[in-house]
Amino acid sequence: MLPVLLITAAGCAVAGTASALLTRALGRRATDVVTLEPRVLTAERVVRATVAGEVPYSIEGNDHLALAPGPVPGGRGRLATTPDAYGKVVLRPLPETLVPVRLRSVHLTDPHYGRRSSEVVLECRDGEAAVLILAERPAMRWILGALPLPPPTPDPAATRPAPAPDA
Repeated sequence: MLPVLLITAAGCAVAGTASALLTRALGRRATDVVTLEPRVLTAERVVRATVAGEVPYSIEGNDHLALAPGPVPGGRGRLATTPDAYGKVVLRPLPETLVPVRLRSVHLTDPHYGRRSSEVVLECRDGEAAVLILAERPAMRWILGALPLPPPTPDPAATRPAPAPDA
């Protein structure tokens, strides 16, 4: 009986180590930045998306985002979370202080809300709070139309003037 228990314990240790290494390798990717072309928001639209974070508008069960164009065409639109697929009831508006940071692929540590393989994550900041917006790629194009990403910052090394040659 003792050899069977030792073999079982050794097998569990090997399986646990392998799964831990695999989880760590999948969680770290060389580049996880995603590029999507935003869709211009010209009319109100409701998309399936989830807002996650320690903020008052992150509510379990609100799995849709109501989008409306803003006052300036191509600028920031109005967004609100809702449990309603038609975007008519229980709207919780996202504040103007919500600032998008980057668009990336889904990590293993991200909240799981019926995840699909084509989901991407928009990382945002609301003051000090980190906010994640999870949506499928087609829906994220509309979200980016209402909540545009900031322009990429130029690389300071690329804009540095070349040193003058010594005479």
